[in-house]
Amino acid sequence: MNLDVAFIHPPSVISSTPLSKTVSFCFKYFHKPPPPTQYLMMPMGLFSMASFLEDNGFSAKIFNLGLEQILRETKDLKKILEEIEAKVYAINLQWFVHSDGAIETARTLKALYPNSKVVLGGITASFFKEEILLSYPFVDVIVVGEGERSMLDLTKAVLSNKPIKEVKGIAFKEGSKVLETPHPEPLDINTLDFTRLNSMYHYEEYLKVSISSYIPNKRPSFWLTLFRGCPFSCIYCGGSRDTYTSIFHYNNIPIIRKTEKVVDDIKYLESKGVKIIRFGQDPEVLGSKYYDNLFSAIGKEKIDVFAYNETWNRFPSSEFLTSFKSVFSSVSVAVSPDSGSNSIRKFAGRGGTNEQLLRLSEFLDKEEILGDIYFFIGLPGETKESCKLICSLADKLSNTNYVWVAPTYPFTLDPNSQMALNPSKYGIKLYFKSFKDYKNAFVSPDPIDWVAHETKEMTRQDIVEMTNYCASYISSLAWPALEKKKSFELL
Repeated sequence: MNLDVAFIHPPSVISSTPLSKTVSFCFKYFHKPPPPTQYLMMPMGLFSMASFLEDNGFSAKIFNLGLEQILRETKDLKKILEEIEAKVYAINLQWFVHSDGAIETARTLKALYPNSKVVLGGITASFFKEEILLSYPFVDVIVVGEGERSMLDLTKAVLSNKPIKEVKGIAFKEGSKVLETPHPEPLDINTLDFTRLNSMYHYEEYLKVSISSYIPNKRPSFWLTLFRGCPFSCIYCGGSRDTYTSIFHYNNIPIIRKTEKVVDDIKYLESKGVKIIRFGQDPEVLGSKYYDNLFSAIGKEKIDVFAYNETWNRFPSSEFLTSFKSVFSSVSVAVSPDSGSNSIRKFAGRGGTNEQLLRLSEFLDKEEILGDIYFFIGLPGETKESCKLICSLADKLSNTNYVWVAPTYPFTLDPNSQMALNPSKYGIKLYFKSFKDYKNAFVSPDPIDWVAHETKEMTRQDIVEMTNYCASYISSLAWPALEKKKSFELL
């Protein structure tokens, strides 16, 4: 396959098996435990970049290497990459969990195709651009921020053998220095295509992946793009408003897509066999006028799909949930209180109280709406005793029929989060201070090596211990909702 641009989504880790038992638990009700080293879900920008290049006359394709390894039943990365010839290789390094996978994929590609450009992009690549370019000579370019316009201009320059210095929105090495060009003007988000499935190799199989595995009998699902830029500033998150302001140079956040564009996406996805529409960006964030107009337009189209919504920053209102339920065949929601303590949750930038969470669970039960609840260990102010509040809440929530609490999972602090950027302000000690720290962490099979910080109240060992304690406790409870979730997710 000879292309102008190959977009590559790498496995998280190339050569080890770091998945923990607590993570594996979340999947065991639906299929066999996930294979290690995979993080198969991709950022939606891969689709918009590939389709934008296609619309401008270039050949481009998206490849999910972890999925390809599963489908081909091989871990031989080189063998897979030998079949993908391109002038430009654009490797996704949005999330730090891909740090090892992205670098080792880049290393292999440069060895196979020394005359091609190897490009990294995404939040993590943008944040660590200088260290990556100076440490790994086989990485030629890093696209900083959103990549559609930069990838187009870079591809034009590479294919015409012109210098890349005039391309906006990139960083590259010249001698011993890293140079960065000015950020380009953002494109109109409504001109971009986030759902062109044909841009991806084996897209039919991609519709059936979970975070870590390919599930043949899973209902085909796809993540929907409503906007760009988070309006919130949760202190542990690297995708917050602060990041979009500093890395992506957004001034007015969020940048919202028109309702009709979103409805067109859903109609198209339904025509391609998608059965679950996943709202990773909460429509309620945009206000009742927006989501009322959106759901009304969806209702008029009589679209027959399930829908899943992740709620950010606070708990969903009964008004939103009622409207959400009214237009889809079946619905599920995810809520992240994060801590079992009201005060710690508020300090972290999250809304909602435990009392509101319990009332929400009653409403979800009454309306027969599936609810996933997520907590984690490691926030400032959290103690061993306050961690046990998670278990207390899980006890109460286990009495419901439509709500379940996910076992706590190993938490790694985002490198560009406010906690990591201002450790003294939040009373934490950082163990990960460089890109190499993140790259090396997940090669280890020991979860303590994945913990990037400790707080005044809890050491790294404490964080791992309480994560496992809460996960074990939650796992011991009966969760009637899991069978319902299984029927929601699987054909």
